Amino acid sequence: MPAHYATLQAQAGWSVYKNWPRARWEALLGACADIPVFQLGTADEPPIAGARHDFLGCPLSTAVALVANATLHIGVDSFANHLTHYRWRGNDGALSRTRGVIVWGSTQASAAGYPHNVNISIGLPCQPCFREDPKLSRTPRGPCITPPGQTYDAPKHACLHGLPVERVLSEVRRAWDAAVQRPESWP
Repeated sequence: MPAHYATLQAQAGWSVYKNWPRARWEALLGACADIPVFQLGTADEPPIAGARHDFLGCPLSTAVALVANATLHIGVDSFANHLTHYRWRGNDGALSRTRGVIVWGSTQASAAGYPHNVNISIGLPCQPCFREDPKLSRTPRGPCITPPGQTYDAPKHACLHGLPVERVLSEVRRAWDAAVQRPESWP
């Protein structure tokens, strides 16, 4: 493992409305190819170009260790976002958190985020809608209404389809540079 690396959780299992379009993850990673990024997820999850896939499908304990030791976590509102809230004991015995840059769609930082992370949302009036996949939830609330006419199989939700790569890239760059150059500055 490199001394500094990032983890990526590009998909949430609970709702497609938490997921940023795959092409945008790939554009983001292409623009910061100097950052080693390890994608986390299930074995059947599509690999994101630009990420390393050594640990796709790994046991949960391995994914937890990867996030705990990462310089930065990038992703959606899902389990790895919540792992960034923990303080982890490093090899030197000190406690620290993993920095996070999290994109928000059907949920948002005021409901499930952490103030020490960079939480990115375009802040539509319909956010948070908490709409979920009816195959997984007893209260899915129906498909996204912005724009209307969507299905769960082909989401085009404005909250994440409207989030530009450049905005996320600038925050990833800022967080990465701060973590590598001034690790003591993070809570």
